[in-house]
Order: sequence, then structure tokens, then C-alpha cells
Amino acid sequence: YATSTVLRVTFGWEDEELPKSVVLKTPAHKDQRDDDEAKYHYLMFKRECNVYDWTQKYTKLPAPRIFHIKRHTKEFSGVVVMEDIGERGVQQDAIKGLSVDGVRDLLRQLAVLHTVSMKHTGWSTTVADLPPSYYTSLVSNYNEVVNFFEHQDVDHSRFVETGRYFTAEYMHEMSTEAAEHLPPRVFVHGEPYASNIFTIADSREHRIAAIIDWTGSPVCFR
Repeated sequence: YATSTVLRVTFGWEDEELPKSVVLKTPAHKDQRDDDEAKYHYLMFKRECNVYDWTQKYTKLPAPRIFHIKRHTKEFSGVVVMEDIGERGVQQDAIKGLSVDGVRDLLRQLAVLHTVSMKHTGWSTTVADLPPSYYTSLVSNYNEVVNFFEHQDVDHSRFVETGRYFTAEYMHEMSTEAAEHLPPRVFVHGEPYASNIFTIADSREHRIAAIIDWTGSPVCFR
């Protein structure tokens, strides 16, 4: 489920040097959840803010440009003001996926991210490991999918085999303790599926303009 709210703000000015629109991202509205959930949503929001603080230092990274970040710890709120990638790119379809050229360029962009993260390790002191509550949320979402298929009488045999790995304890251990035996540390984008990817508008080669939604980006080891 969504841990944040995303809005597009369009401006009416005529100055071509200024952006025509920006995107605002905030934690999901506090009134719609209890305090524990509010803390979790803010924790994930603050973590993504820390990721953007790091990505903005390296222009080669496939992250959106950030104009402003504000954190309000006491209220579990805040806002990220970022560029509207839609002004220079096309969001890819989650069902159709990427073209072969798009996948190739995505792999190049992710390789750049991994390389930069190994050379410039400042992120390791500001971007915390994903909390156990993140994996609990993943398990809950996974179980909802399985239950949906069961009620719809859809073949879900593939989930039976993978289900034993979808426990919060197992995933947290594999992402932290077990991975410590495979250095060096490298930063990865946790959810590079099609709808989080924008390709450059009018690009015949389907080159990547940017990747959005860095909320679930974990630390891994190579």
C-alpha cells in the first residue's frame, strides 16, 4: 500500500527558464492512520529524503532533480519538491513493460548507480537499513495477492514455492546479516519496475530519463 501522497503542481508563469510544473511528495495523510503507522510512513519518507540528499551530489545518477526537502519529525510529516519528469520523459507502462533497448539502458543506469555508490560511500552513514516493519509490510502485501488469487480461483501454485521465503524475519536477515559476508556494500534501487521508469521523450533508442520512487531502495552487497 502507498506510504506517501504524490501531487503534481502546474504553474501559470510564462518564463521559459522556470519549470512548468513540479511534483510534491509527502507521507500519507496522518488522519488516515494510527500513530504507529504514521511513524512507519514517516520513517520511510525520511529515508527517501536521505537518499535524495545523496543522489543530488552526482549528476550521472538516474534520479529526479530535487528542488527542496523539508522534514517535520514531531508531526511525522514533510515534503519533497522535485522536478516533474513528465516534462522531459514518458512514464512506462506497468503491463507492457520496457522495450529491449529500454532494458539495456536501464541496466547501464543501474550499473552507474552501483559504481558511484562503491566509490562514494557517504550514503552509508545517512541512509539506514530498511526497518523490519518494511519487510512486515511486504509480507502483508504478498499474502493479500495470494488470497486474491485463491478467491478468484486462479492458479497460484508458483506462490506456494516462494511463499516460504516471504517471512519478515527471513527477508530482513538476508538483506542485513547474511549479506555482510559478501562485501563491498553497494546501493541499489529497490523497485525498478516499468511504472517507476521514464524514458526520454522522442528517443528512438528508449534511453532512460530518470527512475522515481526510491523509498524501498536497500543496501546490498556484492
